[in-house]
Amino acid sequence: MLKHDFSAVENLIRTQLAQMGIASLSLAIAQGNHILWETGVGWADRAAPRLADEHTVYSLASISKPMTTTALMILVERGLIDLDCPINKYLGNAKLTAHLGDVADATVRRVANHSSGLPLHCHFFYEDEEIDRPHMDETIRRYGHIMMPPGETYQYANSGFGLLEYLIERVSGQSYPDFLRQEIFIPLNLPRTTVDLPANLKPYSAVRYAQNGKHIPWYTFDHPGASAVWASAHDLVRFGLFHLKTHLPDQKTILTDASIDRMQQPTVRSSEQSGYGIGFRVTEDDGGYLTTGHDGAMGGVRTRLILVP
Repeated sequence: MLKHDFSAVENLIRTQLAQMGIASLSLAIAQGNHILWETGVGWADRAAPRLADEHTVYSLASISKPMTTTALMILVERGLIDLDCPINKYLGNAKLTAHLGDVADATVRRVANHSSGLPLHCHFFYEDEEIDRPHMDETIRRYGHIMMPPGETYQYANSGFGLLEYLIERVSGQSYPDFLRQEIFIPLNLPRTTVDLPANLKPYSAVRYAQNGKHIPWYTFDHPGASAVWASAHDLVRFGLFHLKTHLPDQKTILTDASIDRMQQPTVRSSEQSGYGIGFRVTEDDGGYLTTGHDGAMGGVRTRLILVP
């Protein structure tokens, strides 16, 4: 394996973070089955103070989505979920309502590729406010309204991944955090990957800061399946290697290669250069490479996972 010198890149990162007032950045780069470079720059917590490194745990925002669909595909492989069945089949007393098209066409697959007809949706709940996240049935009654004929239009919808989280819980009989921990994080040996942030990982986590440098109060959402996973750069690159079908010796096979291919096969066009599969965006980038992965952005965090098959 050739030795790579990333010092110029690291110097650029340090300069840019200082100029932009960003607290920290962590990254990892892998090729084949080797991590070529991983590091952290800046302060994970300015008040502590605590420096960031490749094991610092960050809020992943929408990179939670491929984590959720990995769990979904585990249940598909077990024959417990049919991607092409209406998602209402797997919900409880509260069901989706269609204002255009046929609600039966809002299948699990279409929810997972953002073509179910659900509109754009974000709902955050902050710890310094009195309103708590409602039960998912109540969220479905409020916001589970299909506004476009299913299958016709790509519309990014966090609420759909809230439904997938709920589906995973109902079908597996486990909570969403427990299922992901037992079926993904432990088998893939990702010790600093978690849903939300338990007390044992808080000392290793990056504080979410606003653009003005102030600490953002803790928040959650009514769509954790879209947004609630935290991970270190070290763990995230190892998750990415699994989805490149790189079978690391300390990782168990939680999905077949065929299921990984299904996840990265675009089934709806999201832009001129991009399509969306089952929780993965597939894009031809500016360099002509076909890449797959996801990015994420919300208060205090910006993330990106890029895979080059």
